[in-house]
Amino acid sequence: MNKPKKLVVHLDKLLEEKNITQAQLARKAGIDPSRLSSLIRGKRERIQVEFLTLIAEALGIDKIEEILTLEDAESDEENKLIASKNVK
Repeated sequence: MNKPKKLVVHLDKLLEEKNITQAQLARKAGIDPSRLSSLIRGKRERIQVEFLTLIAEALGIDKIEEILTLEDAESDEENKLIASKNVK
């Protein structure tokens, strides 16, 4: 049987590594700061490909696994978007 999965967002770590704030990334990517904040906190249920593409381009990233990874989940985390700082 397949183990449940969760989608983990690693933007908090990327922002720190690249020494850029959420506001700077939002401006550079041309996206709404509140949408970016909710993604970083793992509060979004859906993510548009265009949104991820804008973020990746703004950060100079060409591998999506730098932003998102699919990881094993506990049953209460199954099929959820989780902020990397909240990963157990």
